[in-house]
Amino acid sequence: MAASIRFLPACSPDLKLIQMVFSKPEAYLRKMTASSFDRLTLATRIAMDSFTPDQCSNFFTKAYYIAY
Repeated sequence: MAASIRFLPACSPDLKLIQMVFSKPEAYLRKMTASSFDRLTLATRIAMDSFTPDQCSNFFTKAYYIAY
């Protein structure tokens, strides 16, 4: 089997896998509408703490960083 090169468009989701991860905390931060630095810091901490280990593992699997 020969290797092939596939060019992706500039806005391909395959090039922006981090968007998949940040969509959850970003939605929470929008909902929280933090108006000061302290509230933004607290909202960010809560948003990041809302990730479960299974969700983190699923993000890596989806990004093809599968540990065998």
